[in-house]
Amino acid sequence: MQIWCPSTCLVTITREFRIESDFDGGIAAEVFAAVHPKSNNKLQKDIQKVLDVNVKHKYVFFMCPNIKKGYYPNITKNEVIVWSLGYE
Repeated sequence: MQIWCPSTCLVTITREFRIESDFDGGIAAEVFAAVHPKSNNKLQKDIQKVLDVNVKHKYVFFMCPNIKKGYYPNITKNEVIVWSLGYE
């Protein structure tokens, strides 16, 4: 599946990453929902997966109960931006 963004950004949903693009040096992102970010080490696994690729922009987005919407601190010191989508 491909999603066309304004300008020249093409986002592709692939088997390798949930979201990836060659736009602006490359984008790789993972997205998941769980009961807690540490369940099955899902957050750490997704951070590591995104960290291991050679792209400029690296993200992990997630949704979990009792985790507020916004930036979620992680051990990569902003190499990978982790963002909670909140839970309602």
